[in-house]
Amino acid sequence: MDLTPFRIFFVLLMLFVGGIQVASAVSEEYQLDMRWGGPYDTMVHFDTPYHVAVDTAGDIYVVDDNHVKKCTANGTFVTRWGGPDGYVGASPGWFDGATAIAVDRAGYVYVSDSGNRRIQKFTSTGTFVSQWGPDGAGDAQLLAPGGLALDLTGNVYVLDNASVKKFTSTGTFITAWGGRASDGEPGKFMSAGNLAVDGAGYIYVTDESDQSAYSDRIQKFSSDGTLIAIWAIVQDEDDVHYNMVAAGIGVDAAGNVYVTYDHRVHKYSSSGAFIAEWENFGRGDGQFLVPTGVAVDTLGNVYVLDTDLDRGQTFTSDGTFVARWGSTSGGFRDGQFESPCGIALDGAGTVYVADRDNHRIQKFASDGAFVTKWGSWGEGIDLDGTYVQAPAGQFAYPYGVEVDTAGNVYVADRNNHRIQKFSSTGTFITEWGGYEWSTDGYFRWPVAVAIDSDGYVYVVDRDAKCVKKFTSAGTFVTKWGTTGTANGQFWYPQGIAVDRAGNVYVTDSNRVQKFTSTGTFVTKWGSAGTGNGLFNSPWGITVDRDGFVYVADFCNERVQKFTSNGTFITAIGIRDPSGVYPESPSDVAIDSAGNVYVASYNHDIQKFRPTGPVVTTFPGGSGAPTDTDVDGKYDDVNGNGRADFADVVLYFNQMAWISANEPVAAFDYNENGRIDFADVVWLFNQL
Repeated sequence: MDLTPFRIFFVLLMLFVGGIQVASAVSEEYQLDMRWGGPYDTMVHFDTPYHVAVDTAGDIYVVDDNHVKKCTANGTFVTRWGGPDGYVGASPGWFDGATAIAVDRAGYVYVSDSGNRRIQKFTSTGTFVSQWGPDGAGDAQLLAPGGLALDLTGNVYVLDNASVKKFTSTGTFITAWGGRASDGEPGKFMSAGNLAVDGAGYIYVTDESDQSAYSDRIQKFSSDGTLIAIWAIVQDEDDVHYNMVAAGIGVDAAGNVYVTYDHRVHKYSSSGAFIAEWENFGRGDGQFLVPTGVAVDTLGNVYVLDTDLDRGQTFTSDGTFVARWGSTSGGFRDGQFESPCGIALDGAGTVYVADRDNHRIQKFASDGAFVTKWGSWGEGIDLDGTYVQAPAGQFAYPYGVEVDTAGNVYVADRNNHRIQKFSSTGTFITEWGGYEWSTDGYFRWPVAVAIDSDGYVYVVDRDAKCVKKFTSAGTFVTKWGTTGTANGQFWYPQGIAVDRAGNVYVTDSNRVQKFTSTGTFVTKWGSAGTGNGLFNSPWGITVDRDGFVYVADFCNERVQKFTSNGTFITAIGIRDPSGVYPESPSDVAIDSAGNVYVASYNHDIQKFRPTGPVVTTFPGGSGAPTDTDVDGKYDDVNGNGRADFADVVLYFNQMAWISANEPVAAFDYNENGRIDFADVVWLFNQL
């Protein structure tokens, strides 16, 4: 039909006089389309790993929070045993203070169960075999067994009550030596920590002494307890990190001794000559925070646990990094996450994720295919009052990420108190910020970043309780916010987004606040609770092209969708498909098709697609509106199963209602983001 808009308007105006009908409410639903990342059921996870052993097949055994966990050399989980998580016990196979582990050549596993004052023996799969250690302080008794090692004939050496005690593989007592040292006497122990046995049967024991000549020392004994040698652990004057005593010890087939100490590994000859030091304080590959257990396999590979980082690392005998294995609960390989906190999409639908605890940015196609990554751990430090920033391109807990219209990527590098800007491939462009409480342009924990259509960059400075605005080059423009809960104040600001009109939305302490681009308060919504429109720790926030606001409601495990003035529309429950794992969404992003991408603390990304609006029957209609040609536009407004002129009439009568009762996507036929007369024209022209 070739009718002019004026003719359409005249006909509809006449019909409009007949009265306005009332339509029912519309809500929108979403369906999980795909997910990538965790949970990582095939990867070994640690809570507080302390001691490690390796069998002849190369499988790794770790004592971790009153459990034994077994994995392959690449970290693939094999099995675990011990009591339920969080429980201790005295039954066979349970532990109360498991402190050390060793594996013999036949594959039997021995564990020091300190709280139960015993040694337990298992098969390589965790089947209980036997135990020994009657409670007591005598030579053949065990009071608080700690360090544990085996010789090639299967004899078991246990550190207990300031002594080394030797048993057969079945627990028969053989001999003991040592005793409590009062002033660092050779052959006795001040605070023996761990021990190892070399291929010739010599025993090496880490110990503390208050004699300066032997402070933090290694004592070497023959298999019958004769003292052979003693040497001090080499120390540096600048040893300022964490534990200052030897934590773990291992010996290779050549008799070289490896000792974990402070944030490093020392290597000595069997006679105590210092050979090398692997010192690298940090969280990256090959770095340490608190290295504890150390073991060496038959090929000379060195396995080091890090209690603070909940992981193990493998090195060659000269300290070259080989592999990393284990994590707290997430993953560190390409496409895996460890507590992702930020997510953003560019115009092409490419997904960027701030992988917080892996200290990197990962880039994916819209279907989750891994594209690239960049970044590694690096944290600035305060040296005598002068803040020294980490190198460009390194991160210390990146929280927020955003992409501008040119494809540049901005990262809120929280613990480095800065914003870093990169190309879409990860090439560093610039940075700004630094550690400062009150100076404009500096930050105290920037956690979120947003960019408006003019390229201005907005940053949530969480500890400073404000929003700061910059040019795309980092020039400071303005800021707003003070500490408090009144309008325009912030208590715990966490997320930020900007709509097409330049309005700024900030999540803050169970509410959303809306501002103009210069910081003038506009409105707010939300309070603490679990009902629709209520929040329990809202984190990330975003706005789609139609102005709808999506909030990651962290502790309520959902994303809530609102109009731009805070009217609740719908909620998307965020859970693992199995229903087992709570997700705790940390951030949310929307693509041009309306798909919702959610980053969750369960170490994954979930993508939801809209399934279309759920519309009930209009009064006077014959059914719910339908999409007759399945193009996403609901042209059968009155629900009679076909598109006809009655739909045009009903649509025209309800324009105001559709505009006020979101969502408009199903009825915004010309896709200009609003309900207007042009949509009436479109609907009429389809007849």
